[in-house]
Amino acid sequence: MVLNIGLIGLGYWGKHYVRIISNSNNVKLQCVCDSNENALKEYSHLNINSYTDYNNMIKHEKLDGIVIVTIAKTHYDIILDILKYNIKIFVEKPYTINHKLSLKLNDLITSDKSLMVGHTYLFNKKIDYIKRVIDDKNLNIKTINFDWCCYGPIRNDTTPIFDLAVHPISILLYMFPNNNIDSINCIKSDSGNTYFVQFKCNDIIVQMNISWSSPGKNRTMTLNTDKIKIVFDDVSNISPVKIYNVDNPNYESFGPNIIHSDGNIIIPQIEGSEPLTDQFNHWVDTICNNTICISDNIFGTNVVKLAEDIEKNCLMNGNNCGIHECAYNRR
Repeated sequence: MVLNIGLIGLGYWGKHYVRIISNSNNVKLQCVCDSNENALKEYSHLNINSYTDYNNMIKHEKLDGIVIVTIAKTHYDIILDILKYNIKIFVEKPYTINHKLSLKLNDLITSDKSLMVGHTYLFNKKIDYIKRVIDDKNLNIKTINFDWCCYGPIRNDTTPIFDLAVHPISILLYMFPNNNIDSINCIKSDSGNTYFVQFKCNDIIVQMNISWSSPGKNRTMTLNTDKIKIVFDDVSNISPVKIYNVDNPNYESFGPNIIHSDGNIIIPQIEGSEPLTDQFNHWVDTICNNTICISDNIFGTNVVKLAEDIEKNCLMNGNNCGIHECAYNRR
């Protein structure tokens, strides 16, 4: 079975999907769509049909699936139009710009009109390894710290929360599917480029530093437990995952032990692969083999809801107003 795929959006990430779809088994890139004709000309050598209007593409092409890689505010309308047809949908994160729009789409999605949201860190081998460690060792996690920062680009079509924070949010909801989120507190800079976020997830204190204005690129997560500390650094090519033994002895007085190391460090060797490719292959597998999608429309809605609640708290000047004191679970 070969799936005929259409692609909407040929920006930075769209170009990656052209490569991935073209190199994947059991799929054929049948057509592309972008409102920018110059972007379409770059792929004239592929000898595939191109469109500036996605509605024309849907009407004139016989497609099994469509990949949407456009700015977030366009997602709802595009998905709504595609749902009129029996076409599978993959949309890059975030699902929509607010959870009410997500819920409207969810009401229209049936088994033959499935949808997957592209939360790429769910397909990161390092994150998967950390999840297995957490599940296997039954750790008592105290705090989780995310540092998700970069030096631009500063965008006017979204916010750092919906651009950057959706990544750590998706990681959190993936690692703790049975969760209860409450006590959200958030403050942001006057420029709106930096957010400091804190909330509780199953009594775990979660902190996020989210910024478009950092001097460098940071993609780190630190989990502190009563036995070990796990550090994930997505920017590091040498040691992206470190596990520290922090089961230190108790001292009646500091004495000569005033300087104490973090203990032994384990740097696991984790076989790498491209998460974007693994993510796309997962979507294809859900279509061809009817396997369970780990990043479906319900998961995407939960990510949008928490991101939205964080931004609402900022508008209320960071007051802990109990915006959301219920679980972000599957309905």
